[in-house]
Amino acid sequence: MLQIRLLEQLELADKSFHANDLAFAYIRLALVEEAAGHAEAEQRALAQARARIRQTHSRNTVPTDDELENGLRRLDRALDNL
Repeated sequence: MLQIRLLEQLELADKSFHANDLAFAYIRLALVEEAAGHAEAEQRALAQARARIRQTHSRNTVPTDDELENGLRRLDRALDNL
């Protein structure tokens, strides 16, 4: 949660800030909430992630919950292999 607050402050202060960083943080929060059994909190975090993604992408389709979570897991695995 601290990471999200910091990224939100950066977004307000710096117009060149990339909303993707904040979207990833919200997806991570959703995964934590899911593991803890907090379905409503998970959904709120995923909604915030989608809102940030819409800011930076012109896609008409909205990613599903599974697409968001699986995409982050793939990214994490790719980064682990660097």
